[in-house]
Amino acid sequence: MPRATWPSFRHPTGSGTTIMSVQGTAMPQFRLQIRKITTSGDRLWLVVDRSTGDSACPVRCSLVPVAYGDESFREHLEQGFYVLASVVFDAPILDDAREMLLALRGKHRKLHWYEMEEVEQQRVVKQLADLDGMHVVVIGSPVPMQKQERARAKCLTQLVLDLHGLGVDSLVLEARTAELNRRDVLTAAAARRSLLPKDGWFRVEHCPGAVEPMLWAADVVAGACRAARLGRPEHREMLADQVYDIDIDTDC
Repeated sequence: MPRATWPSFRHPTGSGTTIMSVQGTAMPQFRLQIRKITTSGDRLWLVVDRSTGDSACPVRCSLVPVAYGDESFREHLEQGFYVLASVVFDAPILDDAREMLLALRGKHRKLHWYEMEEVEQQRVVKQLADLDGMHVVVIGSPVPMQKQERARAKCLTQLVLDLHGLGVDSLVLEARTAELNRRDVLTAAAARRSLLPKDGWFRVEHCPGAVEPMLWAADVVAGACRAARLGRPEHREMLADQVYDIDIDTDC
C-alpha cells in the first residue's frame, strides 16, 4: 500500500468521513475519504481512499512530518566530503513550498542546483529562506575517490538519528538505481535497530526527482551547503538558523 502525506485535514470523526478535497497545479483534483482509523504504538494512521474521477487508490496518511532528502558530494584524496541534506516543513507550509518551487521551475523538468545560474540560485534560496522550515544536513568527510557510497551510508545513519530526535520518522530520498535504493533502505533499517529506542520507528522511501518538488528544495539546501564548504558561504548564510548541520567522520 503506498504511503503519502497530505498538507492538512480536520480531525477525523469516523469511517466514511471526507477529510480533504484538493485541486492544485501539482496534482489533479482528488478526494480523500477515511476507510479505517488504526493505531500503531503512539502513531495514528488513517487508511483512506484517494479518489480521482471514478477511480480510487488506498493510501496511508501519517500525521507526523516527513523529511525529503538529496545529496551533493566531492570526491578528493584529502578534501572530499559528502552532504546529505533533508528539508522538513510543517504540513500547512508544504503547499506553499511546492507551489513556489513549481513556479520557479519554469520550463525545466525539475529544479537542479547545478543547472541554475548564480542569479537563479540566489532567488531560489531567498524564497526558500522565507518559508518556515527546519533543514537537517549531515556533512561527512573524508570522501576519497570511489568511496561516496560508504560516506553516504555513514551520513544516512546519522540523519536517521537526528531526524528521529526531532520527531520525524519518514524520509523520502530522490530515487537512484534499484540497488542503491535498496542499500539506503537497509542502512536506515540498521540505524533504526541499533540507534533508536526499541519501539522507535523510521522509514526511508524513494521517489523520482521530477515527481516531488520537495526533493528540489533538498537539492538546493545540499548545493548551498556544498558551496559553503568550497568557500562560497553566501547562500548558506541566507538560510541562517533554518539549517542544522552536523559534521561527522566517514572513516573512509
